[in-house]
Amino acid sequence: MAEILGKSEKDLKKCSKYLSEGNLVAFPTETVYGLGANAFDVEAVRKIFKFKQRPLTDPVIVHVHSFKQAQGLIDLLPFEEELYEFLTTKFWPGPLTIVATANEKIPKVVTAGGKTVGIRSPSHPLALELLRVSQLPIAAPSANRFGHISPTTAGHVYEDLGKCPILILDGGKTDVGIESTVVKLQQTSEKKISLTVLRKGAISNLDLEDALVGTKFETKVQVSVSSKIVDHKKLEELQQKKQKEEENENKNEKENEKENENEKGEETIEKEESPGTNITHYAPDKPTFILTFNNLDKKKIEFEEEQEQLDLSKAIFVDYGGYRIDLKEKVLAYTDLSEEMDIKIATSSIYSTLRWTETIENGQFVLLPDISQITLKSKKKIPRMLPGLTDRMFRSASGRKVLLNNDLQIQIIKQELF
Repeated sequence: MAEILGKSEKDLKKCSKYLSEGNLVAFPTETVYGLGANAFDVEAVRKIFKFKQRPLTDPVIVHVHSFKQAQGLIDLLPFEEELYEFLTTKFWPGPLTIVATANEKIPKVVTAGGKTVGIRSPSHPLALELLRVSQLPIAAPSANRFGHISPTTAGHVYEDLGKCPILILDGGKTDVGIESTVVKLQQTSEKKISLTVLRKGAISNLDLEDALVGTKFETKVQVSVSSKIVDHKKLEELQQKKQKEEENENKNEKENEKENENEKGEETIEKEESPGTNITHYAPDKPTFILTFNNLDKKKIEFEEEQEQLDLSKAIFVDYGGYRIDLKEKVLAYTDLSEEMDIKIATSSIYSTLRWTETIENGQFVLLPDISQITLKSKKKIPRMLPGLTDRMFRSASGRKVLLNNDLQIQIIKQELF
């Protein structure tokens, strides 16, 4: 069974010893709680996948206390070293993960068999203390069941992993509330470098661009967002890819029953460079949809031919800015991420709100707000954290949107339209 600890020096030493013995420790970061293992210990990292029921295709981010420690784990070309050192000076400790070529110290299980590894330095004081006391790089994805809602409290971790033999450092509620932004560098020409966002998060592409302004990197580096997370029209293709990955994972699990077969099995799986890119992720244990409204970008809307029967009176509705407070008495349960449309409050509370939806008895499905549409209609300045929050909500709903028409009937929209 899991054990929840405090944040005393004694607790930190206990967790450090537990890690060094090949066990797992859940700990708070500024984003979400992570499930950590000694990144050098192959068997310990395998426990992460086992306890989370995580497919081997999903790489694990390694947490360090400094860029100097990171340099000992990755092989960097001169332009990578110079630019990553600059970016980590700006954003570390904090919610930015850099992707680079892993050196021989990083086991293949950490990278999902790939050549690259994601590394970051968390800003939560308890996470930094654990890294300091243990003197280990800590491999850690979110401390929850794979695909489920990420944990932002120690209690959330216990809800998902309470039956696992882990220690949980209780550092209270996390601050940021969604995972880190993941970036990768690539030299596209002799004078140009691409800084690609592989996973949206708390740091936006505009934040990255602003950091480069007035520096020697300003004209050399182009910030872009990976087409994989921009083009939602590839939804069906991504879903098929996910199913294929799961089939490969099941196949490898059978192979792994034999001693030392795991490492070989990982090499056969298609490699991912960033975690958190599955189309279904951060999802409640109830059917979930993004609720949009009339005139969806003024496009012709097509609906699924076979419509699920969605009764509004059985819905759990999460609003934003009181945009549809008129539905409060028409749904089973109602809450608002932020009545003031404060994106930081909404982002920090999204996962706890999604977990709240699971507690509503007789609630048949969840409706999430189309926060991009609501923000645009409000004519307020678009906040920089909006893309990261929108991404999490999109994946929580597996990309499925519904329209609420004037008669308050819910209709499911064909996915390829958005």
